[in-house]
Amino acid sequence: MKKNHKIALTVIVVAVGVGLLLTSGGGAKYQMVDALMADPSQHEGKHLQVHGWVRAGTIRNSVKGNTATTAFIVEKSGKELSVVHYGAVPDTFEDNAEVVAEGKLERQGDVYTLHSDKLSAKCPSKYEGARNNKDVF
Repeated sequence: MKKNHKIALTVIVVAVGVGLLLTSGGGAKYQMVDALMADPSQHEGKHLQVHGWVRAGTIRNSVKGNTATTAFIVEKSGKELSVVHYGAVPDTFEDNAEVVAEGKLERQGDVYTLHSDKLSAKCPSKYEGARNNKDVF
């Protein structure tokens, strides 16, 4: 096989692989809460990563069988979304924490809920000291 043919074949194989990866839904679409809630119907039934902040006072924990369930509201810029997370939550998950919840967006009546199976959280107050120390040095 000629060198040019090998290069062309390699390019085709890589292009097909990238195309399959992008169309397979392997990665969840990333959305900020306010952008998502501008038109949530276009994302209904889809797997998403939703970024926002936990509204203070909305965290509700329960256990069903062997599964821990945490319900809360995530918000940004006046827009909000109900989230039900199945499984353990990170240590940094608390009121006002910045979170990214990953799961499927579902609608019941006029209410949208993200049913989450992955959750990451960052508590800014835990990092403020580190940020301030950085300025000193």
